[in-house]
Amino acid sequence: FEDNTLIRCNPRSDDGRGTEVITFTGNLRSIVVRGCFWKDCQAINLNFLGNINMPGQPTYILVEDCVFWDAYLLRNGVPATTTSIYFDRGTGPALIRNCISYNPNTQAAGIKLNWEDGSPGWGLPLPTQNVIAQDNVLVSQRWPVQIGQEPGVTGKDVRPLVDCVMAHNVMIVTTGGANGGTMLTRNGSGFRFYNNVLASFGQHSNDKTIQSQADNPSSWKERGNVLYSIKNAPVQRGGSQMSPAQFVANIQAGTGSVGQPRFEHGRTTFPASGNYTGLDLADWVLTSNSPGYKDAEPLTYANGNGNSSNELQVDDARFFFPGISEMGTDGHEIVVGGTDATVIGVNYQANTLTLKTAVSWSDNAP
Repeated sequence: FEDNTLIRCNPRSDDGRGTEVITFTGNLRSIVVRGCFWKDCQAINLNFLGNINMPGQPTYILVEDCVFWDAYLLRNGVPATTTSIYFDRGTGPALIRNCISYNPNTQAAGIKLNWEDGSPGWGLPLPTQNVIAQDNVLVSQRWPVQIGQEPGVTGKDVRPLVDCVMAHNVMIVTTGGANGGTMLTRNGSGFRFYNNVLASFGQHSNDKTIQSQADNPSSWKERGNVLYSIKNAPVQRGGSQMSPAQFVANIQAGTGSVGQPRFEHGRTTFPASGNYTGLDLADWVLTSNSPGYKDAEPLTYANGNGNSSNELQVDDARFFFPGISEMGTDGHEIVVGGTDATVIGVNYQANTLTLKTAVSWSDNAP
């Protein structure tokens, strides 16, 4: 699905029920969505959905170089939440990279990872897993990223997400709103959140820098992120809140956050003043004196030495996508121990990467 333009698509009925703009569902493997443009489209713009009636789920998905502009949803004329890109019910592995989701005036998330179903016999009882979002710009009025179901939804069978990754993204909240924030999380295991910039320009009294409605399992890790909030919006974990500075201090001390299982120690930073600084809403560029500038964390490390080898053992393989050989698409371009390499295979269980060409590295090389 390549080089397509979709303008003012409206598949929804007046009450907000209906299909998505583009949906891939059932037993599909090797999907590439590239260079497409959505503008002023109502409802979920791009959807990947496991379906027990097909049966099966989309797997090995690449979404790259796409733009989603002003996605929105109206229910009987009232603005409601929707999503630019949605992964649901057993989908993955997948990679979303180099995309822009620009919904500054609507309640549309850029990326939503979820498992939910209100109709027994319809949803596929598998978690969304190994979905990687990297190098994207995500702008929304409320939640640029949504991990799990939104607050207040009832009658849904919500399952956890497994081994999903957000790395090197910029997430911006524009005007904010009740219970809004740069990232909403609900549940899941093995989630990785590395080297992202989160900025909240919201002025609503209930805005959050980060909001989590449920526990964050101890298997989650976050490192190297930079948090900004123009009004020093609090971070919420479950029913507890803290200032962004307290949140960062707790992470850096390795003590977790207000009664929640600890996150891994990392260099998450927040300007000492708690005020807007060093981030330009117009071009999303960090200034050279911003916290975290050129200070990203390695995603993982080599586990053992390698001498002219195509098989690389790493501490954590969930950051990498194997590519889609059937479509002539390679996986991640990486640097290991100072040498460029291309990933063409990933064994997530064994934490091994297959490289396109042989390289050498030392133990613990980043």
